[in-house]
Amino acid sequence: MTASAPTLAAASRPFGRPLSAASVAASAALVAATTLAVTMAYLAIAHTAGGMRFGDGTHSAIVDGLHVVTALALLPVPFALHRLLGRSSPRLSAAGVALAVDAIAFAAILHGLFALGVIAFDTAGPLLLIGYLAFAGWLWIVGSLGSASGTFRNGRWMAVVGATIVGLPVWLVWVARHLDEA
Repeated sequence: MTASAPTLAAASRPFGRPLSAASVAASAALVAATTLAVTMAYLAIAHTAGGMRFGDGTHSAIVDGLHVVTALALLPVPFALHRLLGRSSPRLSAAGVALAVDAIAFAAILHGLFALGVIAFDTAGPLLLIGYLAFAGWLWIVGSLGSASGTFRNGRWMAVVGATIVGLPVWLVWVARHLDEA
């Protein structure tokens, strides 16, 4: 009886599916959801303890650094959602990608500048609101396209949940599940 050594071809694949743009974006969405949840928890604890207040210089570089990581992790998501939803309305989906990428990059740059002390809260706050409104617009586009095409059940409702910012980690997990199934 001869025993043969297992080969690479015979080894079971640990995840069972090949790597795709959708699976990378799903993983990125989960990373963004996690960093955002950690950031929110840190903010809640710091504000409750009285050690951090907006607008007076006590806002933490840790928070804004985590926001930069969250924004960078979000970047693959609009492209993967465009591939998934773009068939029903290619122009609206492409406009949504442009809106999302601009909003995400804008937020990452502003949070980075704020974390480094280059700009003050009084400057960053209104500009971040503009980026947030653009991002919320993209969430609505994704939800509308997903609902209209039947790809995302309750897409518009989930867009509203995500636009609350507190609900954004929930939206990201929801989107990651849909991207992973695609």
